Amino acid sequence: MAALLTACQQQTTQTIQADWLIANVSVINTEDGTTLPNAYVAISGDRIDSVYTQKVTLADTTKIMEGSGKYLIPGLWDMHAHLSFNHKYQQGLLVANGVTGVREMWGRMSLIDSIRNQVEKGSMLAPEIYSSGTIIGGDPPYQPQYERVANAEDAKRILQKQAAEGVDFFKIYSLLSREAYFAIAEESKRLGIPFGGHVPESISLFEAIDAGQATTEHLMKFLAACSTKEEELSNMPGMAAFSDDKIKMNIQSFNEKRYDSIVNKLAKGNTWLVPTMIVKYNYANLNDTLKFSINPEKEALINYIPKQTAKLWASVLNMMPLAFGENYYDSSQKLYEKELPLLGDMQDKGVKLLAGTDYPNPWCYPGFSLHDELKLMVQGGLSNLEALQTATYNPALFFGRTDEIGNVKKGMMANLVLLNADPIKDIANTQAIAAVILRGEVMDRNRLDNLLETSKQLAKKEVSEVEVGGFPIHFHDHH
Repeated sequence: MAALLTACQQQTTQTIQADWLIANVSVINTEDGTTLPNAYVAISGDRIDSVYTQKVTLADTTKIMEGSGKYLIPGLWDMHAHLSFNHKYQQGLLVANGVTGVREMWGRMSLIDSIRNQVEKGSMLAPEIYSSGTIIGGDPPYQPQYERVANAEDAKRILQKQAAEGVDFFKIYSLLSREAYFAIAEESKRLGIPFGGHVPESISLFEAIDAGQATTEHLMKFLAACSTKEEELSNMPGMAAFSDDKIKMNIQSFNEKRYDSIVNKLAKGNTWLVPTMIVKYNYANLNDTLKFSINPEKEALINYIPKQTAKLWASVLNMMPLAFGENYYDSSQKLYEKELPLLGDMQDKGVKLLAGTDYPNPWCYPGFSLHDELKLMVQGGLSNLEALQTATYNPALFFGRTDEIGNVKKGMMANLVLLNADPIKDIANTQAIAAVILRGEVMDRNRLDNLLETSKQLAKKEVSEVEVGGFPIHFHDHH
């Protein structure tokens, strides 16, 4: 009788060879938001071998992870990260938070190449990295470490140099001249390497979209584009751009017609917005010293941050009003409250959004803050699915890699997050992480907790790899 039963079963199920099988799991399709219940996800090497809708018979060597009551999503991307600075303590924090990919916004290519090589050899655990080279600034640039670009010749030379270093994209900054900016746009097109980053003070957002800028960060120049006083707002030099007066003028001169026209242009164009609301929220609220503390008893996550970074964070509190006037916090909070609710409306109208955090700016934590960013997106009017897409499916669309990342399907990279609760019901559930799978390597909760503990120890030992002044805190440029 038993033999007969086994024979019947074998007709309905196939025997599969796989390294891992996640059994009875609900698979979330991040493209359309549907959920496939009781699925069986087979993983071989670093790829998803197949997704089955019924029970499968396994080769003896296959390891099983029970997924009943759990939800499987693709690995998350932080689309505005700073990994090149003190990367060792960050990598475990990112992976333990389900961040399996980062877009590095100030890369040192020799370091990025070395991380990639170690990952390939299996001697290092780190997310996939899509990286810029050194930030391309104006003349003089905001920080002395940036590439100094005064004119079209400089622009071509620097872009060719970075292309030879193997950058994935060019990161541009606020003080570029018009001549330098348009030369960058042209050379970037010729080299077939995208450019993104800040919208320089000398350029309007309308012009940046026309020039083919791939991403803009921190909603820069967005409200100015919605203002009846755009020209006046644009002609304020350097630091004045972040003054109380400018913010007030920006909010008061907001115009619905102009808003509609920039939103329409973004929806039709190819420029993606990376709002980084978490860093904007933090900078606007640093004066809430109960919330923003470097005392581990008040702020448990501070233990994951190197001491000198935490000290630097603490110093920013008084630095901002000194730099931008005593009403800095009041006006920045108003600006944040103006921008946040626009996100849902922009999403509804077809503007393309990506999730990024800009860690390690003050109280932006590698990995942890990406979950905060997704919550802020929902507060701003996105649905839970739309917020989840900004860190999964949208990055895949942006990179042109929907056949490889951003969903849970046959043939895709096995970069996955197993959750204890449904993120489509509540976006906060992206934090309920049971396991993370990175390039086919399955890490259960126990292993993830060990990664966090190792990161904490590394942060304690961390002596900055950064020369003084090269720290990627960009005070003053999140408006």
